[in-house]
Amino acid sequence: MSAEQTPTCIRGRYVDIDISKTEGNGSYTDSCQNHINFHKDDNKPKGYKKYAHTPRTGYYIGNISYNSNKQDGFPLNPGVSYYNKNVVVYYLRYDDDNVLPLLVVITKNQKSYEYYKKDDYFLTSNQWTREVGIRNDSKLSTAFSGIGKSLTTVIVLKIDQVTNGNYRANGTEKPPEANKDTQITVEGSAYKDVYKKYKHTPSGGINSLRILSTKKGVTSIPFDPPVYGTEYSEAHVYYWNGDSSHKNPLLLELKQTTSSYSYYTLSSISTTDKKWKPKSDIETSNIKDKLDRLNCENNGAHVIDISKKDTSGSYQCLTTGCTVSITFVNHPYTYYSRTLHSVFDDSIRRFKDEGTEQTGINSPEGTNQVYVFHYPKGPHGIPLLIYLPDSDKWYQRESLTSTKWTEVSDKKPGNAFSGNDPKIPRLLRDILPTVTINVGDTKVGGDGQSTTYDDTSGGITEKITLTRHDVKVSNEKTGYTNFTHCVQGKPYFMAGDIKYNTSLSGIPLSFILKSVIAYYSGKGPELKVDDLSLDDLLMVGLEKRGSDQNDYVYYGRRNGGSNWIVVSEKTKLESTSLTAKLKELKDEFAKKLTEKKKLPQSKANGLSGGEIAAISVPTVLTGGGLVGITIWKWPDIMSSLITRL
Repeated sequence: MSAEQTPTCIRGRYVDIDISKTEGNGSYTDSCQNHINFHKDDNKPKGYKKYAHTPRTGYYIGNISYNSNKQDGFPLNPGVSYYNKNVVVYYLRYDDDNVLPLLVVITKNQKSYEYYKKDDYFLTSNQWTREVGIRNDSKLSTAFSGIGKSLTTVIVLKIDQVTNGNYRANGTEKPPEANKDTQITVEGSAYKDVYKKYKHTPSGGINSLRILSTKKGVTSIPFDPPVYGTEYSEAHVYYWNGDSSHKNPLLLELKQTTSSYSYYTLSSISTTDKKWKPKSDIETSNIKDKLDRLNCENNGAHVIDISKKDTSGSYQCLTTGCTVSITFVNHPYTYYSRTLHSVFDDSIRRFKDEGTEQTGINSPEGTNQVYVFHYPKGPHGIPLLIYLPDSDKWYQRESLTSTKWTEVSDKKPGNAFSGNDPKIPRLLRDILPTVTINVGDTKVGGDGQSTTYDDTSGGITEKITLTRHDVKVSNEKTGYTNFTHCVQGKPYFMAGDIKYNTSLSGIPLSFILKSVIAYYSGKGPELKVDDLSLDDLLMVGLEKRGSDQNDYVYYGRRNGGSNWIVVSEKTKLESTSLTAKLKELKDEFAKKLTEKKKLPQSKANGLSGGEIAAISVPTVLTGGGLVGITIWKWPDIMSSLITRL
């Protein structure tokens, strides 16, 4: 458009008509304070509307402008021309913001009419040319027939069309009188799990769009500046998933027929004075970041980090650029911990777990407190349960690795605050079961075979899958055998106990596990599982939650003791590293057993029976008197010697 014009009006004589003036009380003044009235006639002819701008009696028309931009091609010259009746301008009836003037009529008197149309409606030129074949309104249909052929792509974008389907050029389901065949097709899809994207494409005989404005309900939202001069192949409207009523469109993406993109956001979220403004800092690579920021600003959708489980502290909303502060405090209970996240005078609407978006949690506007339950308590705890006190709703994670959450209905706890509600640990264990692993269970037929056993220690019955694998030292000999325990149908579990008849001392129970592996010393290819005993158990391996080779820790009994200690960690033992470690433990254990067997024989000169024969020791009173003989057994002698030493 051209620059703003220099006033051509003369006070009390020549007026400047601005054909963009269509609102207000039906009148306006030019820069010389001359008064002009305007009047609207709708649907004359059908599909169009017109506004007649009339100066006061005795005034002449000095200039025609649109939005203060001078329109060229009209025979107006103050002091020379004397057009004194009115100026009439025509628009499409569905051009709610009157951004595209189509036809201008100027009159000298009651019988002299001149009709002008634009040379090109979509160029930046403001040049108008007279239609000499039209002398009165009876020929208007001819003029609009020609104009209409160039307007088939001119549409109003219906941004509240949020179901798959079609709408018409006027942004409604009913076609307008002008441009009856044009249609726009809408398809919705998810965007980055957090947003909804609605694609608008041309149909009904057209392959491009020229957008006058957008419409939401009955409200028209214009562009500033207008965009109808550019052809678009698609338009994309973005909403947040949590905006169920589609109240706040966040971003409008327009794809040009040249495949380049332009982006627009609303200048205001108030119900008045909304306009689409271009945003030069948005591009395809940063749409998600910009949507997050707009979501914070327009929907108050602040993001909390549900992985927080320190004692207490604060952090900023996880949206880049947002400075809203969120406080948190953690309270540990017997089996789990609970973290309260709070925001002052704002809303918590979105959730991330260590940067990963979580979905399915409907947090209404005004939610300023959220309780997150971690299981187990301590540094390995995973957020598995969320409570929203404002709406009294509970959400449970679908699985330990899932980003999706579902609302709890029939198992909903009654009290989130006491720590005594049994439904809370039950819900947590639904996702992450706590079981007792019996490494003494070796009742599996052969190499590669599996069986199951039931465990009820966590309050519900879980099936433990037990799989046997023989580790061969040579092609002929089975050197070792391992038994892998995991929970059927659950990728992870907590070990409430790891036992062989009784608990194995020294193995921690705080890890989230994939499996527990018990390694036994083999007894040749004829191995029978009934032959295995605690003395054959060399090592217990824990495969922890994780995705790499560093999530393993192995426990053994150094010197054959009863306490289990770490013998290898981080790296997974397999192949030669596994057999080498098992041989090392087996040799140490065998050596210790040998020493235990030899010790009493050497001390007791061959006395047998597992208990050394009694030895007579005279008891002497002070002063040298002999009183009697005391009978000592070998363990008592050793104990006495140790005490004296």
